[in-house]
Amino acid sequence: MKNSTLIFFFLGTLLLTSCYKDKTPVPVEPKQLDFSLKGIGVDPVSSAVEADKFDPIVAVNANAISVYPLGIVYPDLHVVNHNLAGMNWGERSAGIEKQIDWAHENGMKVMIYPRLFFADGRESRSYDAGSEANWEKFEKSYKEFVVHYAVMAKEKGAELLSLGSDMEFFVENRPDYWEFLIDTCRMEFDGKLTYSAHRLNYDDIPFWNELDYIGIRADYSVSLSQTPSVEDVISFWETEVHSDLISISASEIRPVIFTEIGYKSIDFAGEQPWNEELDHELNETAQANLIQGFLEAFSEKVWFEGAFINGWSLEDISGNAPDKGYSVAGKESEVLIEQMYSDTL
Repeated sequence: MKNSTLIFFFLGTLLLTSCYKDKTPVPVEPKQLDFSLKGIGVDPVSSAVEADKFDPIVAVNANAISVYPLGIVYPDLHVVNHNLAGMNWGERSAGIEKQIDWAHENGMKVMIYPRLFFADGRESRSYDAGSEANWEKFEKSYKEFVVHYAVMAKEKGAELLSLGSDMEFFVENRPDYWEFLIDTCRMEFDGKLTYSAHRLNYDDIPFWNELDYIGIRADYSVSLSQTPSVEDVISFWETEVHSDLISISASEIRPVIFTEIGYKSIDFAGEQPWNEELDHELNETAQANLIQGFLEAFSEKVWFEGAFINGWSLEDISGNAPDKGYSVAGKESEVLIEQMYSDTL
């Protein structure tokens, strides 16, 4: 982390935020990044894989990965169930532990990023238990879920733990619980803590000053173009997003990370990056330009520590139809990330 300049930057930025405008010329060629976290988000695989499946992630010069334990909430029960036999291997404890080991063997850091799935189809952002009894039941099981992975993080030496994602109603209406959860996790885990806030709600999170990073799921609508140019993507981030992130980073005296960012390999990939069902014609260049534009726009920003480019698949897709999904493996974006994540160009 860039500790030598970060505090000075925060103090100065409190005065400069309102008039900030980056006039740095836009580079055309990929450039070396100064991110502390050059991350890849690893999709949970259905069954155990061999260690060599991690070799391509090492080859793109990533220095961190995120792994995703899953908790399931069944209708009307208000209980988080996790580490179930029917879950994907990559979402259960055994798979999470093995991926941590592989990452550390290759010199990479690990963020453990627990996520919830509501079996009735509701969004986690709006989850409301409805009664005090239901809230207490839900909160007890959610604490057990997150603390299970805080303990694992300590035992396995993981460097970063996200306490949750997209739980804005829960955060807003049960603030005392979140203070309790943070304190509990601090007692179990001495690494870095964050929370993965939705891009529309990150400035409503009341406990950033209790965490180490301001974490954001960065599924912004970047471009309506079929194949956005790198220059247009950079312009979006600089004109529409930077000033807000600078402001919250300065006010909370915490650096920002993107706990998730990614794009499908299709036409118009920048329009609705959150929409997993979106389908257009295959377009690897659109994905690559969106990723390059993002990386270029956030390089050399003292308030930004890095990101996890999500969707890397460990599944063997050889011989299948062209992959239109979020994974960068085997695509133009893989070559691009290898270049930009490298310590030397």
